[in-house]
Amino acid sequence: MEYIGAPIEDTLASYPVITSAVLHSTRDEVRFTVRATEAATTGYVMNWNYVTNAWSIFDYYDSVGAAAHAAWEHSTVVDGVWYGATRTGICQSENTNLTATGAYKDDANWVTLQVATAWFRPAGAQGFARFREGALAWVQAAPCDVVVSLGYDDSDSYSSDTWTFLASDVAAYTTPKAQAALKWARQKAMSMRILVTDATPTGVASTTGQGPILYGLTVSLGVKPSINRFPEVQ
Repeated sequence: MEYIGAPIEDTLASYPVITSAVLHSTRDEVRFTVRATEAATTGYVMNWNYVTNAWSIFDYYDSVGAAAHAAWEHSTVVDGVWYGATRTGICQSENTNLTATGAYKDDANWVTLQVATAWFRPAGAQGFARFREGALAWVQAAPCDVVVSLGYDDSDSYSSDTWTFLASDVAAYTTPKAQAALKWARQKAMSMRILVTDATPTGVASTTGQGPILYGLTVSLGVKPSINRFPEVQ
């Protein structure tokens, strides 16, 4: 037996009420609709791909109720299409035409891609490291801005080291492939993590809303021969 729930323990702790669990065999997925309490009006869909053994958290927009973080009362899959029923009795279906305008949006609302790495700890739990630079590579599947943020020393928040790569700049490239050099101001730390998100395109018309296909992230780093020291207040 294998314990597969570790990646979503925090999400499940915050949203412990599971209202449905369905097999989406055409996508090799199992989906769980969750919310914080029985009476909660917002929630998420936890998605497990049993082929890649990877979890994703889906955040749907309730286009009828005009509300973010839709809370589903029930869900099912019919003829390869996922359906969710809201608390108000409205049944909504997941779009399957991925080439149509706005195909990756929820009723014209942008759906943000969010990918966060695990913590880089090249020198161990309390070691000291130098994070020199990084590079991110992606294919611009549809116009979008790409935002990169950094977190340091196991902090719950991200630092002011943030880059926004505009869709209008990428649109000027001869191919949809893009590579961004990441030169951060702070190099010495105990640990680092990287967050990549997308956003509504700047200077270019939005199409399907698919955003970037990430395929490469490289970090140049080295180990410092010392122990990382916390601030005195810690």
